[in-house]
Amino acid sequence: MDKWKVQVVGDDVDIRLVMQCFGSEGTFIEECEKEFFMFSESFGQLSSHHEVLLKAMSILSSWNAIVVLQWPSFSFLKSGLVIETHEDGRSTRYHSGFAALNIRFRFDIRLGCAEKETSSQAVWRNLSDNPRKELVLKLWGHPNRTWTQLYRIVEEMEAEVGGLSDAGIADKSELKRFKSSANNAAVAGLESRHRSGQFDAPSNPMNLTEAEEMLRHSVWKFLKRERTEKK
Repeated sequence: MDKWKVQVVGDDVDIRLVMQCFGSEGTFIEECEKEFFMFSESFGQLSSHHEVLLKAMSILSSWNAIVVLQWPSFSFLKSGLVIETHEDGRSTRYHSGFAALNIRFRFDIRLGCAEKETSSQAVWRNLSDNPRKELVLKLWGHPNRTWTQLYRIVEEMEAEVGGLSDAGIADKSELKRFKSSANNAAVAGLESRHRSGQFDAPSNPMNLTEAEEMLRHSVWKFLKRERTEKK
């Protein structure tokens, strides 16, 4: 019997998509009476509901960013109640610092527990021993992406693998077009990395939407790499 579980809040379609992407035996989401809860072996090492909540929030943050890389229309999931199950079968629900006893739960559905590791799980696994990959994912998962934020992502990836085009992560001409656009004040506006007039605008400037789409594919390729040795 799991001691801790954390409610997952969001649209049913988005939650089920995450369940399909992350069906790990160690950390997964289950449905119970039209509600969804996260279980994780890592919760068993924690002693308070606050620690469990922070851990669940960290897991969801990574999962959200990984899923939105593949499906841009995905809406981020959030954590809700933390529930502690006692040995006598009763449960204590923690929310905003308050606790109340609750009845037993009966879980009846588990989705997404795939026998084979999914690409999303592989990416999540790769984060564990690569701080730069984790940083790139966090930068991508930050809402309202700007030119500055996107350029930072490119620089972090380059610091890890060297040339992105040589590593097969980005098209050389499109990467040059992105950098020229991000560096030009006439294109990137207040988010430009350089002063007005310092650089000529590219003949075919890239808008922010195009930049996001290009880097979405590049970030996914970067995160999927099993080895990230600098070229």
